[in-house]
Amino acid sequence: ATVYRLSWGNLDLPHAPGALGVAVKIIVPPGSALSYWYIDVSNRSKAWGIWQVRFPRLERLGPVGDPAEDLFLDPMIQGRLTPNPYLGLLKASYVRDTPVQTAGQNVHYPGYASFQMCALYHPDRAGLYYAAYDGKGYYKQFSFGPKEDGRSLDLYLQHSPEGQGLPGTGYVEGG
Repeated sequence: ATVYRLSWGNLDLPHAPGALGVAVKIIVPPGSALSYWYIDVSNRSKAWGIWQVRFPRLERLGPVGDPAEDLFLDPMIQGRLTPNPYLGLLKASYVRDTPVQTAGQNVHYPGYASFQMCALYHPDRAGLYYAAYDGKGYYKQFSFGPKEDGRSLDLYLQHSPEGQGLPGTGYVEGG
């Protein structure tokens, strides 16, 4: 496997210089079209805690093909499919239901999200599969929305660490 590592070891917090450390590991198995992303946020502060971790955050995604034919699947209820997701307030439809309004939002799991993944794709091409592999069912939000350019969207997963906001709270995801 190919492993990429990014790190920021001594980030400053107010009145706590060098208290925060962030390490990211990306693993790409041989011959795989998938990559696995992990984050470790260490917090040495006696006053500050981590409230949220937005990771991985992907900005300005798309278009995959002709924007009018691209689709975005999000985990709302039993799954919601949005045609041309780069435009705001388009009609989306639940996979087995009726049209709904969407212009970007947060879908939380467990809760309104029935699964832990999203997909941006064109029916005749490849696309992006974006998922959380979390067998313990920790609370998280899938956040997504179109950009002002009408040709791209932002997507991120927002994690809520245990001990959220308590001094010294950090966050570790995966291996």
